[in-house]
Amino acid sequence: MLETALFFFPHCFYPPRTGAHARSVTTINALKSLGYKVLVVSIAHDAKWNGFYLWTQDSCNQMATDLGVDVVVIPDEADDLNQIYRNPVNAGPVVVNPPLHLLEKFKSLILQVKPTIIFNNYTRWHRLVNPLELIDEDLFNKGALPKPVSILEMHDLITVNHWLQSQVNALIGSPPYDRALPDNAFLSFTQGTQSQEHIGGVSGECEIYDSYDITVAISRKEKALVLKNTTNTQIIYLPVVSEVKDLDSPKKGQTARRVTVVIGPNIFNFQGYLFLTQRILPCLLEKVSNIKVTIAGDACKYLKPVPGVEFLGFVEDLDRLYEETAIALCPLLNGTGQQVKVVEAMARGIPVVTMAAIAESSPIEHGVNGLIADDEEQFAQCVTFLLENPDRAMEIGLAARETIRREFSQQTLTETLGAAIESVKMRSGQHDRKKLSELREDGILPPAPEVELTQLFA
Repeated sequence: MLETALFFFPHCFYPPRTGAHARSVTTINALKSLGYKVLVVSIAHDAKWNGFYLWTQDSCNQMATDLGVDVVVIPDEADDLNQIYRNPVNAGPVVVNPPLHLLEKFKSLILQVKPTIIFNNYTRWHRLVNPLELIDEDLFNKGALPKPVSILEMHDLITVNHWLQSQVNALIGSPPYDRALPDNAFLSFTQGTQSQEHIGGVSGECEIYDSYDITVAISRKEKALVLKNTTNTQIIYLPVVSEVKDLDSPKKGQTARRVTVVIGPNIFNFQGYLFLTQRILPCLLEKVSNIKVTIAGDACKYLKPVPGVEFLGFVEDLDRLYEETAIALCPLLNGTGQQVKVVEAMARGIPVVTMAAIAESSPIEHGVNGLIADDEEQFAQCVTFLLENPDRAMEIGLAARETIRREFSQQTLTETLGAAIESVKMRSGQHDRKKLSELREDGILPPAPEVELTQLFA
């Protein structure tokens, strides 16, 4: 019988619409490749909560069919998420305090499923998902329950992310973004920030990581910071991966191809779009008069188009979009973690132009597999160079694809994650366990309410 990996993600992530969504799909595929039966667990967010993607019966069925997983969506009650976020466990946004009924349902689910692995996405859901927060540790110590390997996917350092968000939000305000912004709206706070520990809450966040067997970081810089501030957790670096796609290469001399930006709805992408349209695009139009930049992604609904750009909205088939793309742009000035859009474009052989503030967390090496700019003028020059030199653009794109093939593959993710899980299992050893029925008869293990392993909706 296959061992079960319980994979928690707080909202609907299929089909993937953000970098974190795409990352979760690759992680699930890795767990399946390692021989685990994957049970996806999430919350059916109330429809009033517009900040998250909502589950539907169709999205559950599509995930189950496409990925070969079981899906359990636990119904929350009206206004649950508003209550959760109004009542955090600590003063910051690192950990939220779920209502009792959700805690009880998760506890029942763990007692029933007895997963070998519990995989949590995002630090803030620690109180809901971590088995040692839910279940008496004596049940594990006495062998009444197998103690699962607990894994936390950081995605990024939440304390740093929210500090950056507060700085950027103070400069650019709220959507819709339909006004010209002053120069200081395009300041970068990213460089040198993530490696510093003066930002409030970093040490407390690291204490949470230290309660997990394995902590997954997608940035070397963030791994180093967590490693410095923890003693128990095994911190592993697993960069964003993307399947290498051998798409049609740009034809020599062909210039009527897309210059594309793929962005999701977050404050850093909004700032990047405004930097593109208000600072980069005017420089670019002086050099290439007929250029048009394509904007794809859910962020479009919060933005205002300007001359020189076209909005596609969410694009489900990125391959088709990238087949028509000559250059991918990443005009971001701030952010945490790793930019999935950069890796995805590189994996498809598309040359990427990015700002220096973001490039340090990407696989880009300037002039080898992409181009890096320090300001808007250099950014426009990089784009112009690639458009005017299609042969060189093709070389850079092919080098980018080879970088992802070599260093950012699904196989690498699977092997690294598998080795970390096995090392935890070897350290913990094996317990002799009685049959569960005998343990319940002895009063060691209480009866667990049944949770039906189907899609659950309010």
